[in-house]
Amino acid sequence: MGVTGTEIELAYRKLKSYVYYEKNNLALRERLAMLECSAKFEGKLLAVQKVSDGKEPANDGRFKKSGQGLWAAEGVARV
Repeated sequence: MGVTGTEIELAYRKLKSYVYYEKNNLALRERLAMLECSAKFEGKLLAVQKVSDGKEPANDGRFKKSGQGLWAAEGVARV
């Protein structure tokens, strides 16, 4: 059984809520805001669902530790 789009959206909303109330990580708050304003936002959530349904999600090339993968927001400087 794979992860549904509803579950991905719920997880994103929980992350967004956590970041909103956590006052220390302003860089992450800015990246989430840029991501949400991006025209590619819905496509990126769909890509998360596709990666999570793969055989080896941790080894998927769309996720990178450097922050330049799937969730990298356009125009946000790295801190």
